[in-house]
Amino acid sequence: MTKYCPTCGRALPDEARHCDFCGTRQPARNTDLSAGSHNYISTRTFGAAVDIAAVRNRDPYREWSYRAAPDFFTWNLKKVKRFAGKADWRWAEDTIKPVYYVSPRGAIGQVYEEDGIRYLEWCFYTREDGPQELPDSVPELERLMQDE
Repeated sequence: MTKYCPTCGRALPDEARHCDFCGTRQPARNTDLSAGSHNYISTRTFGAAVDIAAVRNRDPYREWSYRAAPDFFTWNLKKVKRFAGKADWRWAEDTIKPVYYVSPRGAIGQVYEEDGIRYLEWCFYTREDGPQELPDSVPELERLMQDE
């Protein structure tokens, strides 16, 4: 079983009492983020979301499709991590940052605010979690998270 920080999603040694990345005190038991143990998970960084999505994506090639072309699975883990690193760097100085979400089967989305309105945007899809399977609004996503 792999231990992950429940706040930022970073992989941690099993004996870790605090997250080295965000400082969150860790629960006594391990948290397994593979599909089936949780529903949707939120993180503060795109990089942490990618780490969780990599565990949950059951595609043998670990491929994703980008939101602009949801039927073309041409994004491998290395490419998605590079994209996430650039996104996290771009948002580093902003005071209002998106919150990233990972679906049960590894799709990655974000909730961001613009002019006081919150929007949900799915950035990467998996073969099992495509546009038709995922929530399409912030209230719908919040309802699903409460149902856990």
